[in-house]
Amino acid sequence: MTDKPRSVFEGSVRDFGAVDFDKIIADSKCSACEEASKLFWVAFRDAQEVGLHAEAHVYHFLSVVCGFHPQFDDKESPYGPLIAAGDKRSPIPDDLLGDDLLVIKEIADKSRFAFLKARLYDVHWMSAKSHISCRSAVENYRALISEMAPDEQSIHTLANLLLRSLDLAARLGRHKELYQSVEKQAVDTALIALSDDLRNSWVILRIVAIHNCGDQAVFAIKSNSFAASFEAVFDYARARDYLELASWFWRNIGESEKSEDAQKRAAETYVRESFDEEASAQPSFISASASLQKGIEALRRLGENEERIKKLRRKLREIGPNLAECMQRSTFEVDVSDIVQNAKNRVKHEDLTTALVAFAYAVELTDLSSLRKQLGELIERYPLNYMFATSMIDNAGRTIHYNPGYTSLRGDSAEEAFIEEMFKHASDVEWSFRARTIIEPSRLQIFSDHRPTLRDLKFLVKNC
Repeated sequence: MTDKPRSVFEGSVRDFGAVDFDKIIADSKCSACEEASKLFWVAFRDAQEVGLHAEAHVYHFLSVVCGFHPQFDDKESPYGPLIAAGDKRSPIPDDLLGDDLLVIKEIADKSRFAFLKARLYDVHWMSAKSHISCRSAVENYRALISEMAPDEQSIHTLANLLLRSLDLAARLGRHKELYQSVEKQAVDTALIALSDDLRNSWVILRIVAIHNCGDQAVFAIKSNSFAASFEAVFDYARARDYLELASWFWRNIGESEKSEDAQKRAAETYVRESFDEEASAQPSFISASASLQKGIEALRRLGENEERIKKLRRKLREIGPNLAECMQRSTFEVDVSDIVQNAKNRVKHEDLTTALVAFAYAVELTDLSSLRKQLGELIERYPLNYMFATSMIDNAGRTIHYNPGYTSLRGDSAEEAFIEEMFKHASDVEWSFRARTIIEPSRLQIFSDHRPTLRDLKFLVKNC
């Protein structure tokens, strides 16, 4: 017999009717779900302490729903957990059950705050597939966007809201008036950002590129212009953002030659960035090497002539030996004498065959479930080590391993990266340790005791 899944909302559906949840938002002048989640959590704890159970249930539920982490680039899973560590995570929309959805719909209908209504209707649409809730979410996102003027502080939030609004409206039909009104809102916001020369206008331009909104040629030309201005002040990272967008805009309207030209300009910024870094007064050879590697790969994929690629690779090899200067060496000592002695004792036998059999069973096979658990615990304890992309290099500065920072990945790609990291961890730590403390001492002990020849070892392969 299996346990019945528990609703996220732990109270009665009737509880929220007498609770003025909007007051928590109004008193703080809160305007975003992330902040509201914290406020509702504090209100939940306060209500719990004084025995107001109905209020506590409502506030706790709203804290959870407002705490869903938006990841709108992932259309299949637009909301993820607020916190995830190892095999544990905070709730996500898929955890909501029937009573939860009833409460969400009722609260969304009752609230007067657009940001809260948008989130609740959005989550209700995801779980209940109610087209009415989908439309209501879009309308509230539109209202929220219309209250915001694009500036450097709000532009990332605006981009997220526009992307989600367009995605939801597209579900109801791109030919519908609702989608067209959201599309116009996105184009108008992008044009305002460009006219105000906002440094981060690219985040809005990216949205109109994704949905192919407005005059793509105009946006391509504007993106090229912004890229040139950032190149002039050696801000190559931002120039790349705009050049990649220009390429995207040109591609959307079938201008493949212009699109490829913008891509090549973007690739060249990596090369210039590397050369400028190396020539600076206090160069970071790690940055110079990383930029040049990316530039070579980008140019190679774009079909750059082989002679140029070879020349850049020679330059990369010249930088390599300088990388060690940028790194700090750290060492630590571990006493493994007992482990080594036990390994030697295990293979001490007068008979060579018996010694070799003991040698064969000296090391146990790696337990994959244990290895997975061990890596999960490391990620939980040291998340920064696995959050960002990292490269491992050899003494010549050549990359021998690349980790994409798999905690940001989802689905199959996340599992593949996790498995790769499992085996790398086993190779770097467990297998290396076993080779040095068990396998090598055992081998030397057998050699010392028996001095075997090839003839003595022939039986190992004789009957294979």
